[in-house]
Amino acid sequence: MEGDSGLKEKDLLIDYDLIIIGYGMVGAVAALLALKYKLKVAVLEIRKIDDLYVPKAGRIDAETMRIFEQLGFFRKDFKALYGSKILDSKGRDLVQVVHEQLNGFAPMYSIYQPDLQLELHRKIAAQKDKFGIYEKHRAEAIELKKDRVKIIAHDLQKDHFFELSGRFLLACNGQESLVPAQCDFNYRLLDYTQFSLNIETKSLEPQSFNQLAVSYLDGKYPLSCISDSALHQRWEFRLDPDTMAMPDVYELIRKELDKKIKGDFEILHSFVYQFETRILDKWQQKRIFITGDAAHIMPPYLGMGLSAGIKDVYNLIWKIELVADRRVKGSVLDSYQPEREEEAKHLLDLNLTLQKLFDKGGMSIIDRILTFLGIGIVKKIRLESKCSKGIIGTRHKLAGKLFPPFSYMKHTKLISEVQLFT
Repeated sequence: MEGDSGLKEKDLLIDYDLIIIGYGMVGAVAALLALKYKLKVAVLEIRKIDDLYVPKAGRIDAETMRIFEQLGFFRKDFKALYGSKILDSKGRDLVQVVHEQLNGFAPMYSIYQPDLQLELHRKIAAQKDKFGIYEKHRAEAIELKKDRVKIIAHDLQKDHFFELSGRFLLACNGQESLVPAQCDFNYRLLDYTQFSLNIETKSLEPQSFNQLAVSYLDGKYPLSCISDSALHQRWEFRLDPDTMAMPDVYELIRKELDKKIKGDFEILHSFVYQFETRILDKWQQKRIFITGDAAHIMPPYLGMGLSAGIKDVYNLIWKIELVADRRVKGSVLDSYQPEREEEAKHLLDLNLTLQKLFDKGGMSIIDRILTFLGIGIVKKIRLESKCSKGIIGTRHKLAGKLFPPFSYMKHTKLISEVQLFT
């Protein structure tokens, strides 16, 4: 156990309200939301905390920005993005995707994940009396009891095993999570597997910044760029497995960056991420819940994977608090998958549609047509969450929204309707 977690060796058998597996962005948001509700939380993370600060995600959507504001972050500290565009290899506009703006929020915001995640961890660490962090620990076995979930935790540094117990368990540990297999859940695989090489750069002279995510349709190395300032850029190269295995791949990528960045620059981080597009058939086994990439892995074209995971845990935590406080029956938690699965499938379909634009054959035809006509395609997409099933989808006056604003969570009318639902 980490030395400053606030818990002593004698407390290792303590019961928690909530155990979270994974302390990345989704797990950290889940922990901070749970602490806001005065729940006692434990987190198991297989890696060292310092190893988590890598730039995996580059943007969040407007609904997720609302969640961060409720957690003490400020919209002014994020750069607004109003859409994305696809350019051909000569810099001509081919497709522009416009995200509609709602309720005064920009449709999306660019983020620098290491800094944002570090600040989340700092906010959590300030609440040691309700929080325990077990870094370099792995959940070796999960046992579901009538009113508890028991975990056999393995301290990888001391090679020591002990038991943790919690009323609920959230798997927030990404696409490599073993929890779905431990629950005997199955994935539905979709036709998409690809590597994304993410590179963060700092240019030494200002670059153009137009509040759009830009994708370059280079026949060899399709890539996207998101800027959160005139000096900081995030590049996402989508590479096939054969290209990723080439010994000189980083030299080739460096040459591509030299073409795109004006003047000198330095590489701050690089990170390889493999996308296997898939979605679980079941996201819940009684008191165990699967969230984020552990439940649904999305292609990177819309950049919505992180937002979807954060909205998963946001959907759950307020319900868990109501059940933990015995104000409603546990069956209210059965609304989690119906409310979240519909959006996840919709985003998967949107991503796979955009992915087809990057297919060499299909895009070359579009390229020739648009070049001949001298025009580009403009596509409008609404990113706000919708649902037709579950508590919010059927009974509440916010029907159609995937989760209520924080101000509604303690609202007696909502609680009354939740009780009717159960």
